[in-house]
Amino acid sequence: MQQEQQNTEQALKIANQERADAMAAREREAAERLTAESARKEALAQREVAERNAAAAEAAASAARAAREAESAAREQESAARQRAESSARFVADYFLNVSQATLSTSNGRLVDPGARQAMLSLLDRGRDQLLERTDLELKLVAQLYWTLGLNYQSFGEYSIASDCFSVSWKMYEQVGEPIVSLYVRRNLAEALAGTGKRAEALEIQEGNLKRIIEALGPDDSACLIYQRDLALGYQGCGRIKEARLLAEECLRKSEAMFEPDNDFLASARQGLASILLDQGEHARALELYQTAYDRDVRVSGEQSPTTAFSLYRLALAHEKSGALELAETMYEQAVEGLRENLGEEHPSTIQCIYSLGRLYEKRGEIESGLELLREVLEQLRKRKFQHPRAESLVARSLSILERNQRLEEAESWHRRWYRFQTSPSGDPLLAARARTRLGNCLRLEQRFPEAIASLRETLEKQQQLAAPVWDQEVTQFRLGQALIEGAAAEEGRPLREKSSERLLQLALDGSPEQRLECQQLMEDLLKQLEVESDQASRERWQRELEKLRAPGKSTGADRSSN
Repeated sequence: MQQEQQNTEQALKIANQERADAMAAREREAAERLTAESARKEALAQREVAERNAAAAEAAASAARAAREAESAAREQESAARQRAESSARFVADYFLNVSQATLSTSNGRLVDPGARQAMLSLLDRGRDQLLERTDLELKLVAQLYWTLGLNYQSFGEYSIASDCFSVSWKMYEQVGEPIVSLYVRRNLAEALAGTGKRAEALEIQEGNLKRIIEALGPDDSACLIYQRDLALGYQGCGRIKEARLLAEECLRKSEAMFEPDNDFLASARQGLASILLDQGEHARALELYQTAYDRDVRVSGEQSPTTAFSLYRLALAHEKSGALELAETMYEQAVEGLRENLGEEHPSTIQCIYSLGRLYEKRGEIESGLELLREVLEQLRKRKFQHPRAESLVARSLSILERNQRLEEAESWHRRWYRFQTSPSGDPLLAARARTRLGNCLRLEQRFPEAIASLRETLEKQQQLAAPVWDQEVTQFRLGQALIEGAAAEEGRPLREKSSERLLQLALDGSPEQRLECQQLMEDLLKQLEVESDQASRERWQRELEKLRAPGKSTGADRSSN
């Protein structure tokens, strides 16, 4: 019994032990599972960290590579930019070297050697060619260079090339947002166009310039005066004398209130008004203004400067129109000498002055001396390919003087040269028709009536096709009438001459100085013809009409000053 109890207890003890062992085993298993799970999670966490680190490392490596590539690209760009800058700098230096050599007019604009003019122009051409070849320069820089180039061409009187440069420059300044600078360039463009004889085109620009500068700066800004004076002279050049005078008077009034007595622009404003007053026959006041401007130029620029020389030319012109011919001749001679020395014999201002002196010599009876100078004028115009602000009037007036002195064969030769030029690609059909009218009249003077009549008939038909100005057509019809009368077709010619005479007189009395001068010459020719015809009544009538054209306030504009 006792034994059984012991056995039972032993069995219970063993069972309890086994149960305890099993529980411990389960606890160990659970702990191991927890440890394993924890280890797994740690492993996962470490793997995630490793993966993140690897990604970060890759990103860092990629960023480093990108940084190295960017740095390398930046160095390349910097090097390229530096090379472009250096290239541009070298180009600009070379460009301005050419320009500075070309304008080696040194002190006071005096040419080192007037005979070197073509070599200097070649340097400008080289600079222009270089500029055309460059496509890597900033637009604003190119605009500035073209402006500089245009100014230099203009200083040599090369107005056609200058106008091309200014046209390119102002458009570029508009593109880069520099409207005020663009206006300055447009002002130069108008001057250059007027220099080529394109006065209507220049006037349109000048009108626009004044409007734009007033809108930009206000009407009281001093800069507006420059554009106001330009427009006044533009109106004068197109024969709109009344408008020109109103603007010029206002411009001078404002300038006198705004500037010191020796101011450059004030002197220019005085000369501008004086030129217009001469056209209106107010010689005394014009002379006073020119004298004031000349005295100022002597003080400021010195007697030897080109500015003073041309100012003396204007003063001589005023004295001539006032009747002081001997004094005017002396002044013209001094002015020609100064302009030849300072600007060279081919400069437009020199040519203009030589013409005035030659015309005055002839007027005072020094025929051969005068004709010699006029031949020089024509030859210099030919060398310049007739690029001069007043090429047409200088040619026409010089040839008229040759004809008056019976140098008809010589005059005919020059008429044909001028006509050929105007029928070339660079010519003007309207000017070509005018040239042929003058050629036809020269043939009439040579008594080659069939040729003259045929030429004048064809010219009139051409002018009608071109819708040429009424003035031009009436002049041609007048010359045709003369040729018909002298060529034994008086019945057809007299009505044409009479009708055109009436019409031309009517137009001239309210027309430009050039028209009044031409009408005066036509009336003088008419009087000679009427004398041959013994028509005393008509001759007396047209003599009275001629005096109207010569009356004060109806100036014949014998020689417009170049402003």
